[in-house]
Amino acid sequence: MTAENDPNQFLRRPHQYTSKITFTDGRITDERIEGYTPGSVELGGSIEAFPTQPTPRSVTTAS
Repeated sequence: MTAENDPNQFLRRPHQYTSKITFTDGRITDERIEGYTPGSVELGGSIEAFPTQPTPRSVTTAS
């Protein structure tokens, strides 16, 4: 992930994450991934690293 292709446009911005990875979960079926692009959280998830410990938050899109 780079600042140019971060869909949230938060990477390396003040008070935001300094690095991010996305991953795909192979258990997600083909019919559930239609319309999503590679790197979308809906295809698995992401991990973001902050320079300081942020307030904990949870983002889920499970249906």
